[in-house]
Amino acid sequence: MSTTPSTHTDNLSANVNVKKMRANIWLDYFLDKHTDWVKDLLLELNENCQEMTEVEKLENSNLDLTLKFKKCFKGSIGDYLLCHLEVHAHFNTLCVKTGTPMKDTLEFDVKMCFLPENISEQEEFADQTEHFTDGEIYELYYLNKNFEAPLKEAIHEQLFLNLNFYPSIDN
Repeated sequence: MSTTPSTHTDNLSANVNVKKMRANIWLDYFLDKHTDWVKDLLLELNENCQEMTEVEKLENSNLDLTLKFKKCFKGSIGDYLLCHLEVHAHFNTLCVKTGTPMKDTLEFDVKMCFLPENISEQEEFADQTEHFTDGEIYELYYLNKNFEAPLKEAIHEQLFLNLNFYPSIDN
């Protein structure tokens, strides 16, 4: 049972409550710096440009997140959440060679799976960072005790896993 999703541009909480979602329906969201927790992530991407004010950083950069969510159920796992994420970011940083202000970009896609927290205690999930489900490999995260997916935390991790820590004007 699946319907054609519509894109939501309203605010999405930094922690998505899986229990409140309908099962087996993809939900699409587009978020940017107008969502408070996305704005926080964008400001952190801009943290190297200390000569700029917060307003200047936000005016001269963007973080666009396109998300697709689907609540799923498996008897051995229970309720879990699949998330497909596309990231497009343009932000201010400093050249590591010259210290000159410059722009940098981040563009990547990632698939994340949020399983119930108690699953992490099972031997087969110990030390796992990926989960194979629905014919695809997902980055593995866990829902908290309230069945909320820590979305901001997971996206923060993915941003900094994909970040170029040695930006250079020469590249």
